[in-house]
Amino acid sequence: MQHENATISLTPRQLALRYLQKAARQLRWVIRLLLGLPALAITVAAGAAAVQAGRSETRAVDVAVVFVSTPPRRELILHTIDLYRRGLIDTIMPVGAQAEALKTALGEAGVPADIIVETKQSSGTFAQIQSAATSAVAGGAQRALLVSAPDELLIGLKILRDQGLQAYASPPTNPSNDPLAYLAAGIDYWRYALAIGITDDVVYSR
Repeated sequence: MQHENATISLTPRQLALRYLQKAARQLRWVIRLLLGLPALAITVAAGAAAVQAGRSETRAVDVAVVFVSTPPRRELILHTIDLYRRGLIDTIMPVGAQAEALKTALGEAGVPADIIVETKQSSGTFAQIQSAATSAVAGGAQRALLVSAPDELLIGLKILRDQGLQAYASPPTNPSNDPLAYLAAGIDYWRYALAIGITDDVVYSR
């Protein structure tokens, strides 16, 4: 009863101030939630990238999409050659900023030039993966291996699968121990995924 009387005895200005303080507390809670959700989403994607990095799904497929955003390392070149010599692939699609360097290295190693397919040049590395997948599907391919640095597998597989391919990971090296690499992969994943959610014509360019 005393509490009710104290509330009734508040002036309109005091009541307004009380409601504003309550609204401010609720707003701070909403802001913390909104800031926390993206961080959580990125953390989950980074964890998924780390798990995918340690998973090899190498098998016989129609085409290998080899993602080379940096000068191709010896391990990647030898892994791609090994896939060809084992008869697991009969078409190789190098994509990325160093695609031409990989094509040259494969040719020097004796891989026939007619199985190395060039893809349409696009404005970004991920757009080139999309272009390669589109070309592969148009050529009748259904199954693909993605050969890339382990921390790049998650986003690359998503792009290939978005274009209708059954895509599998074939990392040429052991997973990285650098958590920042997977954090960057998690950010890349959501930037691409959200862009695709807005319009199918938008492709994130790295």
